[in-house]
Amino acid sequence: MASFSRYMKHIEEGIGRAWCKTNQDNPTGTICGLSPNGQTQDVDGLGNRWIGILGTDAVMLSNIGQAAKIICNSIDTWAANLESQEREGQWNESRCISGELGIQGRPSIHSTCNWKADQAVWYLSRTVRTLNPKNPEQRSLMVCMDIVSIILGIFGNAQKTDDEYKYKNKNLCQSVYEAFCKWGGQQIANDLMDFWFPDNTTGIKIGGKTLPSTTGQGGTWRDALYIRPKGITSIQCSSDKSQGTRTYTTSCYWTKETSGCQNYSDNEWTAAEEWKRESKQVSETSLKEYFIQVEAGTLGGSESDMSSNKTESQRVLGRFMISGKNQPQRCKKTVLFLRYARERLNPKLSRNRKRKQRR
Repeated sequence: MASFSRYMKHIEEGIGRAWCKTNQDNPTGTICGLSPNGQTQDVDGLGNRWIGILGTDAVMLSNIGQAAKIICNSIDTWAANLESQEREGQWNESRCISGELGIQGRPSIHSTCNWKADQAVWYLSRTVRTLNPKNPEQRSLMVCMDIVSIILGIFGNAQKTDDEYKYKNKNLCQSVYEAFCKWGGQQIANDLMDFWFPDNTTGIKIGGKTLPSTTGQGGTWRDALYIRPKGITSIQCSSDKSQGTRTYTTSCYWTKETSGCQNYSDNEWTAAEEWKRESKQVSETSLKEYFIQVEAGTLGGSESDMSSNKTESQRVLGRFMISGKNQPQRCKKTVLFLRYARERLNPKLSRNRKRKQRR
């Protein structure tokens, strides 16, 4: 059994704090802002750190904090289910496999991933809406949410050029690496790239052991990082380490729809701008449906639990994108909005609340 949450704790308490001693100019956008003295963060808040993690010019999903929290919790549970191989120094996936981390980051209803209290400590925070870095478990969760938000933000803002997809005029692997460097320093960036997008064929390392890759380089997280139809869900990276600092190139791209890592020129690929336009309504709506499902306590039923009245759900669920500098056009009162949406989708909830008010 491995502990992903313990790995994130090591990133913050070990490597991160040493780097922060000389890099505290912008703690709000770096790992330094997640010290025990850091600010509490509202996962649902429209101005939380995850929306602005890439700065003011990156367009982020309005619920990026919620999505990152679900993804981190799922990976933590998956890691806790890893089994030691007889061969020393290697992990084996149990019945809980990374491919079961499910559509949009959550375990599927048929998942065989079981919560294990000693390793998957974030499970206890799954319903917590405000995270406090004074709490060690919540702090390590916030570290993971930063990392996942950086990855999703870069994938979501990728632009098609003549020869490859780029973010701020750089290939995606290099962009992710530089964002990690800016967030936590070079040592942390190297460590994170080796875990998320390893440029070797041996697999990923966690808890001092290696999990052999079964999907090819970079493909381990293609399901966990899926939140947009037709979007990039992972990347295969190659690095040049001859100059002391790493320089990355992007070999190919993973999506939910393709069976393998696709080259840029493959006909199956859709331009980044096109999938952004096509997926905006779908991804925003489906994510909000899932979060409302969690709030209503119906998670774990059939996939149609929250989509039986699709027209009504699309009518009451506001769709908006926001960035660090733009304000949302709708639904500023998020808590009231979620309550309203839940009650429209489930009239029984509304009747129960009115009954309590009369008492």
